[in-house]
Amino acid sequence: MLVRKISTRIRGVVFSFFKGISIRMLGKNSRIVGAKYIQCSNLSIGDNCWIQAVDGYKGQKFKPSLCMGDKVMMSNNVHISFVSEMKIGNHVLFGSNIYVGDHSHGSTKPDRFKPEVPPSLRPLDDISPISIGDNTWICDGAIILAGTTIGNGCVIGAQALVKGVFPENCLIAGNPAKVIKRLSHEK
Repeated sequence: MLVRKISTRIRGVVFSFFKGISIRMLGKNSRIVGAKYIQCSNLSIGDNCWIQAVDGYKGQKFKPSLCMGDKVMMSNNVHISFVSEMKIGNHVLFGSNIYVGDHSHGSTKPDRFKPEVPPSLRPLDDISPISIGDNTWICDGAIILAGTTIGNGCVIGAQALVKGVFPENCLIAGNPAKVIKRLSHEK
């Protein structure tokens, strides 16, 4: 366990030195594509994670931007893909097997959907920024889609499919996700 912890810290330091972003720990088989589009501080990344800034795809050009706050922590198998603006607040905790993406392969809008074109050949579409507030916990298996805003202090339930605008301090769960209850420390 100690050897693993030391090796993830060494990977983080080496990556930080060469790519110029602040990564505290970097797990095995994790990839960061487009580091120049990412701002972060004390990021901890588990194994098999993939953070991908997409600045071009099939002739399309994008201006991706990911701003992560202080001490964001990702467990294993987190995939973040962005072509526009994505903000992740301070002290956000990602469980395992999570996808966060601000676009889709082709449009899901009925007037623009083209089922005869294979998904890998469709232009990226349905692009909309994502914002995740401070002190949010995203549980295992959650999917966060384009156009989502999550307030501070939220808990995203396991396997939730999240799209929309959600207030702070609430439990968000389900498919499609909705506010299950408001969270408060007041009595």
